[in-house]
Amino acid sequence: MSTLTVSGSNAAGGYLISPEYQKNVYESVHANSVFLNLATVFNSDKRTTYIPKILSGLDDFDYLAEGDAKPEGSITFDQSTMTLKKMALIVPFSDESIREADVGLLGLLKRELAKSLTTKIDHDLFQGVADTSADSFDGLLTQSGFQTTAYGSDIGEDILTAITQIRNENFEPNCICMHSSVLGSLLKIRSSTEDVLKYPSVNSPSPTLWGKPIIISNNIDTTSVTDGTQSDVVVADFSTILVQRGALELKMTNSATLTTAGNLFEKDLSAIRCVQFLSAPLMTRPNAVSIVQDCIA
Repeated sequence: MSTLTVSGSNAAGGYLISPEYQKNVYESVHANSVFLNLATVFNSDKRTTYIPKILSGLDDFDYLAEGDAKPEGSITFDQSTMTLKKMALIVPFSDESIREADVGLLGLLKRELAKSLTTKIDHDLFQGVADTSADSFDGLLTQSGFQTTAYGSDIGEDILTAITQIRNENFEPNCICMHSSVLGSLLKIRSSTEDVLKYPSVNSPSPTLWGKPIIISNNIDTTSVTDGTQSDVVVADFSTILVQRGALELKMTNSATLTTAGNLFEKDLSAIRCVQFLSAPLMTRPNAVSIVQDCIA
């Protein structure tokens, strides 16, 4: 088959691709994913994981005189469930293209797999997948429980309101995540007293606002409206958001029959199958998240 394949057989569902190749794809996805870099990610192949959470915490400490009875504290626990979902893709290609390419085709394919998977993961972690079946996936912005800020006329002031909301709950946001079109709108806001940028810190290769880094993700959806484009802005302490990422598996075969490509063996084709397991994001502290909704960009 290929120097990339290390074990297995076509009859058993394809040959496993070398661990180094799989590791490169896996690590490239993590390195380039906005959401995975911001959230707290734990790696586990357990299909269902139970995460404890605190409903009400310990706030009963008190000062005592010598000999006084100590107050009894109370704490209430609950648990949330994280379930791994499977996403997959099969990519056919001709054996001839591998033999004749001056640049390694499999190296290019590795980069494209990582790029496509990164885009899919980021979009779904933010926006989710609307589906009536068991394959539905609740992204951060389709969940409930977080704080919200209504868009006014100044996105910068609205983001400050969101930061204040989070601070009032004794959390500190570590970044502001937005679509590039929203950043463009921030760059257009001028001071009311003179024709200069109201928020000069956003005009930078590493933009900030109110002392918080701005992270751009065009995997946050935009919607066309009469006044332009709408998009949400996520202000959060992302460390309080959990994501479970399971194994990434790559296999290669030349004996399958695909819906579009047909019989691979007859057509001198091979195919790589990529499978990734991922959970929906879990807000362990919903009050550490505030969404500025429907910003006009």
